[in-house]
Amino acid sequence: MKYDIFISYSRKDSEIVKRFADELGKAGYTIWMDIDGIETGDEFKSKIVSAIKDSALFLFFSSKDSNVSEWTVKEVNVAVNLKKQIIPVKLDSTIYNDSLLFDLGGLDYILYNGKKETITKLMHSLEKRITTKVVEENNKQKIKDADSLFNKGRSAYNGKRYDEAVAFYIKAANSGHIGALVNLGLCYLYGKGVSQSNEDAVRMFQDAAVKGNVVAQFNLAMCYEKGIGVEYSEEDAAIWYHKAAEQGYAKAQYNIGFLYEIGLGVPQSYSEAVKWYRKSAEQGNAVAQCGLGICYEHGNGVEQSYTKAEKWYRKAAEQGDMYGQYNLGRCYQLGMGVANSRVHAFNWYNRSAEQGCQEAKNALKILMPNSLHSF
Repeated sequence: MKYDIFISYSRKDSEIVKRFADELGKAGYTIWMDIDGIETGDEFKSKIVSAIKDSALFLFFSSKDSNVSEWTVKEVNVAVNLKKQIIPVKLDSTIYNDSLLFDLGGLDYILYNGKKETITKLMHSLEKRITTKVVEENNKQKIKDADSLFNKGRSAYNGKRYDEAVAFYIKAANSGHIGALVNLGLCYLYGKGVSQSNEDAVRMFQDAAVKGNVVAQFNLAMCYEKGIGVEYSEEDAAIWYHKAAEQGYAKAQYNIGFLYEIGLGVPQSYSEAVKWYRKSAEQGNAVAQCGLGICYEHGNGVEQSYTKAEKWYRKAAEQGDMYGQYNLGRCYQLGMGVANSRVHAFNWYNRSAEQGCQEAKNALKILMPNSLHSF
């Protein structure tokens, strides 16, 4: 912003408005105020509009003269359209005209009483609003700069320039970019561009996790679950999976569902397992879809239904999940939820076996003992 304040007023009120402007200038505010006058429409558009755009706040001095001025009405309309903060200062008790009333009727105003306390009130209002505006603008720029550093880091990482990536991630993280903390943690975890350090990885994940980043929460949970960089803790793993799951992170929803299913770090509960599997499955997580299918097949936490089990196995299988493919093959072999079909069973077992599923390999040997397939 070039100016802190744009002053809109009637030239007939110049003497009193100038006194306000002088006090504001002494207080250190930068001001745009049309003193000489702009007579033509073209000049109005090119100068007035630019000045309003370049100002943090719009100060309107309302009076019997400014309320009927063609130019002040236009200036107010421009400020409204540009979503500028507007502070009306009423120099007299004149009611806004209809055009101004539409835009200014709901705004608080400062009433000039001829005493110095009016400028004091105005100063307090400006201090709060302009300081907040400056902070907002600075924060926006800071976020923009951090995003740029983060994206440069990702580009360098994808290009396998790991040292360069880490340098950018550190700068972005120092600027408050949470995603950079997560990626820096992954660099420490896998020794990309830095010396491998599980402890430093966990430290980065923790910093980002407490700030609400779901990927960091998920990775931190995995560290606790596997004892990587921290002492193994089923309970802490469950806590962080829960936090990420509650924010809608599908992988975490599956993992906390699995912990509920087996009672690891949380009380064993099939109903809770089903709840989280379903949330994850409905987001398209193939592993969760397969897990939900198993719950329906065995009636764990839900009413048993081979039809629904087949439905979820199929969703997982069609996404390429090898256990979904294996279980869908079982549905066709045993006639669970679908008509029995050795051909379809073979096809799904075969697709699963090609991905390395041992159960599918064993099923193929039983289903087609004379098959030429060798696994």
